[in-house]
Amino acid sequence: MNSYYYGKSGKGDYTPDDLPKNRWQLFLEMLRTRMSGLCRMNLMYFVAWLPAMIAIALCVVSLIMTLAGTVQVDETGAVLDTIDQTALREAMRTSNDMIFVTLLILIPCIAITGPFTAGLSYVTRNWARDEHAFPWADYKDAIKANWKQGLLVSTITGCVPFLVYICWRFYGDMAVGNAVWVIPQMLILMLGILWALAVTYMYPMMVTYQMNFRTIIRNSFILAVGRLPGSVGIRLLHCVPTALFTVIFLLTLQPWVLLLLFAYYLVFGFAFSRFITASFTNAVFDKYINSRIEGAQVNRGLSQENDDDDDDDHDHEHHHHHDHDDHDEDEDEHHCCHHHHHHGHDADEVFQSWGVETPKKFTEEEIRNALAALDNGETYGIVLRAKGIVPTADGTWLHFDHVPGEIDVRTGTAAVTGRLCVIGSKLDEKALAALFGV
Repeated sequence: MNSYYYGKSGKGDYTPDDLPKNRWQLFLEMLRTRMSGLCRMNLMYFVAWLPAMIAIALCVVSLIMTLAGTVQVDETGAVLDTIDQTALREAMRTSNDMIFVTLLILIPCIAITGPFTAGLSYVTRNWARDEHAFPWADYKDAIKANWKQGLLVSTITGCVPFLVYICWRFYGDMAVGNAVWVIPQMLILMLGILWALAVTYMYPMMVTYQMNFRTIIRNSFILAVGRLPGSVGIRLLHCVPTALFTVIFLLTLQPWVLLLLFAYYLVFGFAFSRFITASFTNAVFDKYINSRIEGAQVNRGLSQENDDDDDDDHDHEHHHHHDHDDHDEDEDEHHCCHHHHHHGHDADEVFQSWGVETPKKFTEEEIRNALAALDNGETYGIVLRAKGIVPTADGTWLHFDHVPGEIDVRTGTAAVTGRLCVIGSKLDEKALAALFGV
């Protein structure tokens, strides 16, 4: 049962030989496993970006209409090859003003996304390294734990495009009379690009380590420069969907192309980009940070030569989450499987587990009702976590996870037999057996 509980999320007994051998295998397997979860997370996260997307959409539509006004047509409606230069100059001036106003509006719109990005970063970090995270409960908890640092990062991120645009235009105008002003113009652009690269590491770092804001910024810039090719590659990869749809739109001039781009980010785009970032930063942190922290586990979710099934090793693997709580660093080393659990005690001293293998077939309604009943502490004891894989009458298999107030039931791969596991304190094993009918 210990091997089952600490095994891969959504599967039965799992041996080291079954684990992915490299990062690409881990990424593809977790993407396949968490695809529906990423879509659910994206729908929640999209709300935070809705004001910014509306502002950008209005700006794009206005720019298209403004530039379209420079096109000349003859009496028959045919488009002429010539362009009214006066109208073009006026359109460019209007476009610059619209971009200025849009970037100014985007500062608060982007600022409000920071805490939500921290929440999404925590969930995708766990999923990318094959650890469980509840889409709503963990997302909400990570927002509460990291909202200050997330808000600071997103506020600066919102200001950077505005400041770069202002400085670019100012130094550009100055460079018309003196080419030396091109130097500060390019320096400002490089600083803006460097910040965009460093942001790749900021959110994953703030949800993984207990660092002050200054340390997060410093380490992120160091990693952005030290891993420059990878940092640039990840940023360019995030731009691929937008660039692809933009090219198609310019070639076809069909508005449905922009609607498809909007639908992509509505359903999947934001969470997918954050999942890619999490997979990349997990590898970077393992190589440059975790490997230098005594006792910290590296290569989570990957097959390792020295893996074994000893209970102590399993406990060790799961006691190095760096969640943000008001506890000391020493206490943080004693997390039991999930950050909802209590801190500062050994799991064997505080918690007990009840587990059983059963061929019994369940319905989804039966599982949900049983999990909901576990919140009754007087009847079943204090339940901190429940997990299981059970068959159904139609041949499918249900996988479930439960923490107080949060239930996750889904279909998944088959196992040899059904398994139930409950972890908590003062558990009434007879009552639990009766509840599940085993």
